[in-house]
Amino acid sequence: MREGVAGGARAQARRVRQEEEVREVAELLGVDESCAMLLLRSAAWNKEALLSNYMDDADKVGIREHCTCGGSEPNETKEEHTEGAHATGEKSSCQVV
Repeated sequence: MREGVAGGARAQARRVRQEEEVREVAELLGVDESCAMLLLRSAAWNKEALLSNYMDDADKVGIREHCTCGGSEPNETKEEHTEGAHATGEKSSCQVV
């Protein structure tokens, strides 16, 4: 029975860590938490690799493929959009597509 309790505690700790990472990624990338969660899942929950890839080449992390941001123009380039709300740290209304 002890293993079940310990396993439950580990699972709870993992969920708390993942929720913290989701909030951090959402804040850093200027996306909502559902989009941040999807991006983390696509990066196998490796936050450091996700952020490093984003800094190297934002297209590499797939934000434009996985998320749509409210207020962005339909033909707006990534550079034009990221120079707006994302660049100023302003939270945009990005959603998972």
